[in-house]
Amino acid sequence: MKILIVTEPGVDGAFRHVEDLIDHLLGENHLVHFAYSDVRGSDRLVSLIARVRAAGGQTLNLRTSNRPQFTDFRAFRSLLRLHRKTRPDVVHAHSAKAGALARLMKWCGVKTPVFYSPHAYYGMGRRSKLSAIFFNCLERFFARRSITINCSRDESDFASHILHIPASRRCLVLNGVSTDHFCPVDLETKQKLRDSLGIPRDALVLGTLGRFSYQKDPYTLHRAFLACAEKIPDLHLVHVGRGDLRDEIVQFARDHAYDRRVTWIEYLRDPVKFYQAVDGFILSSRYEGLSLAVLEALSADLPLILSDAPGNRDFAALNLSHFWSARPESPEAFSAAIMAWSEEVRRQRPGNHREIALASFSWRSQFSAIEMEYRRALPASHPANQTAVPEAKVLIDNE
Repeated sequence: MKILIVTEPGVDGAFRHVEDLIDHLLGENHLVHFAYSDVRGSDRLVSLIARVRAAGGQTLNLRTSNRPQFTDFRAFRSLLRLHRKTRPDVVHAHSAKAGALARLMKWCGVKTPVFYSPHAYYGMGRRSKLSAIFFNCLERFFARRSITINCSRDESDFASHILHIPASRRCLVLNGVSTDHFCPVDLETKQKLRDSLGIPRDALVLGTLGRFSYQKDPYTLHRAFLACAEKIPDLHLVHVGRGDLRDEIVQFARDHAYDRRVTWIEYLRDPVKFYQAVDGFILSSRYEGLSLAVLEALSADLPLILSDAPGNRDFAALNLSHFWSARPESPEAFSAAIMAWSEEVRRQRPGNHREIALASFSWRSQFSAIEMEYRRALPASHPANQTAVPEAKVLIDNE
């Protein structure tokens, strides 16, 4: 198949999904073309562009951000030209901006099947009714001529009950990660990793990874950490990420004199060492798709403290051995969860998180399922459908 992948973010979770998907497709000998933006870029984006080009694919820098802007018209025209030049069998767009640009082509006469992965809808965690209504209307409009791939049950429920996207226009394929790569390590290795990252060896370490943004709600996390730091002398936080709110949060830590108990890491090319160096993972998001960071932490057998928010609720149904849920936007609820986690982790009771990750969240099965959806959208006479494809062992639900 010839596949055009379109994305706006070039860093963080949604991009890592795109990166792994493209590598899977290249490994299956598909021809992949890639439209991206370097506004939110990274060294991994540069490497991915090079791999696509080396495999014979065309690439396009859309030069757009995640906010609406006048340059989006130029980006759309460029994307339309790339489509006409490469004539792909399917188009797959990721996140809201790329999803809007790619799906708009369907309203300009493009016949190619267009897939869209939201990686969490904007309206899932927004209190502002006006902005949520606006973006929900856009999602309904664009969904009429595309196929949405939802990555969690909460996201799928939102698509069904709030956006009213018909079952024929969506499917559910749960996110996955490389369970071979994201794995636990022994104590000696963990201590060496802490040394390399500047984390105290003997501390009780809680880690979080994500953008400093409204969605991730870092203020709730840091207020909760501040309350617990006064009660747990060896408690330490590792916060990995960058974003609009980063300077405010760092200043908050300084103002409350706990900044020395936080290791700030703006960016990690490969976050595996982060997971292997901490004792637990915490995420205070207002909403998620199905967080790759949580899946990576799960695969590394880490205890989890998550907000009881859309996208995170999927994990509450997994019967995890070391799992705590807290009300979104509630520092008090997160403080209680951190206290419970700190008591439990010192007992060193074996967990079942990696076992569940291995059984249910393999990225190989996930990407095979997505590839299968591509084939279903093509005519039966298409060459891609002349070779039998093994059934993927992952949830695919067209309801």
